[in-house]
Amino acid sequence: METKFFNSLFGGDCANGAKLCMGITEGDFWARPAGVQLLYHGEDINDVDFGRIAAASNIDNDSIEAESGLPLSRHLYILRRVNCCGIEEKTLSAAVKAVFDSGGNLI
Repeated sequence: METKFFNSLFGGDCANGAKLCMGITEGDFWARPAGVQLLYHGEDINDVDFGRIAAASNIDNDSIEAESGLPLSRHLYILRRVNCCGIEEKTLSAAVKAVFDSGGNLI
């Protein structure tokens, strides 16, 4: 498991730990044996914080829900998969840019 996923200090109960179900193992062991999809976001490619998980979903799900966009904002979303051992892929191949109009609608 990658060190960024360890969460034993807080017993798996921090923001990222809760999304990864780490509280089940007190933050010491990888709790998603089937793997997981993680969504990260930022305003552009240089602004994406890969230390803060925006959303998580089981590896076999076809969709993942992110927070809604604010009017006149734009976001870059990057989806990365993590395998059964807690090793995250390091690609930018699953990225999408979302732009919202003045009414908060996706354009």
